[in-house]
Amino acid sequence: MQAWARGLIFCLSAAAAIAVCHWTVGRAALSRFSNRRPPVALDQTRFLSHYGNYGLDFLVFRFGLLGTAERLRQADVICVGSSKSLFGMHAAYLSQRLSRPGLPVRVYNAGLGFGEGFGYSMEIVKALDLRDKVLLADLTDNTTSFDLTAMGREAMSVPSKTEAYKILVERTLSCWRDSLLTGLLPRVKFDPARGFFAASQSLHTSMDRSRESGDLVDTDGLPALERPDPKYPRAAHYSFGFRYSEFEQPFFEECRRRNIRIVFMSIPYDGYDPQWGAQVAEKLGALHVAVAADGIKLWDGVHMCTSGRQLFNERLAERLLSPEIDISRCIAEVRSRRQDRAEFDLARRETSAPPDAPAATRPVRPVPFEEPIGNARPRQNPSPAGR
Repeated sequence: MQAWARGLIFCLSAAAAIAVCHWTVGRAALSRFSNRRPPVALDQTRFLSHYGNYGLDFLVFRFGLLGTAERLRQADVICVGSSKSLFGMHAAYLSQRLSRPGLPVRVYNAGLGFGEGFGYSMEIVKALDLRDKVLLADLTDNTTSFDLTAMGREAMSVPSKTEAYKILVERTLSCWRDSLLTGLLPRVKFDPARGFFAASQSLHTSMDRSRESGDLVDTDGLPALERPDPKYPRAAHYSFGFRYSEFEQPFFEECRRRNIRIVFMSIPYDGYDPQWGAQVAEKLGALHVAVAADGIKLWDGVHMCTSGRQLFNERLAERLLSPEIDISRCIAEVRSRRQDRAEFDLARRETSAPPDAPAATRPVRPVPFEEPIGNARPRQNPSPAGR
């Protein structure tokens, strides 16, 4: 047989083998996912935000991947904080409750896990050049300092959007593969006490978030955030202070410059201190939203069950719409300042005239637009206190 014929037969055989394998694996994948959520890589409404020990939402938000940049820029209210915000906020519900006919309000949940504070949230703000927002920020033990967590530092080391996409795709494919192999092939793990052993669960803990609202959505790693013996919030007393000096320039001044109004809140959990949060907000001259904690179910003492999250957001919406908070007025003030700045910029451009133009024909130069403060400066500047 001639060489070209042998080559043709080899190519046809390889193609047939690949087709059979593709069909077999495809059938297996469909059967594996028949009673589960579709693979996140094929779902255009969500994205894999956490797999194993890596927070992919850190990269998705900072680089604005998967359309999140546009949604964050369009949002009127952005929720920031640690995993308490991630699990506790229900942005889609708040958008519905805070909106009025002809006056839609768009809320986005940008809370982050791994104990992250406001430092990385401001990196997102600067990376996407976000302006003219209301920041609904959780004052808690994770947000007393401006330092980045280990996850935040690792995410900041990613140099480009291309590299961020690469990591997102690799982790998503790994999640898809592990989900397919769970129950079929064991995962070999190592424990210092046990040595190497075979675990039946191949899939690491995974979480998905909505691209539209940033909210957590049900995943295989978290099948249902309910338990028969839930825990409940319990107020306590923080023994540490708020490090005002760390926040003044990178957080408060940056928000003033960008016309970002900060509204603080204290998300309930076992050991939270709402009075501490109210005192910090008062010293900063900012609003603080207090929400009744009774009956709010917690999964692990820190993060809310699904029913607890719903109850918390119902109460939060009522407080945000109350006369003493009036989130609609905050949003209107931010929008008004944005309009004032736009009119000033337009007037400044119109003042350009040839140097030899008659004085009578030159437009009057407008008074410079004063950058919005958005938040009062601290009434006092206590020395920073550690935990």
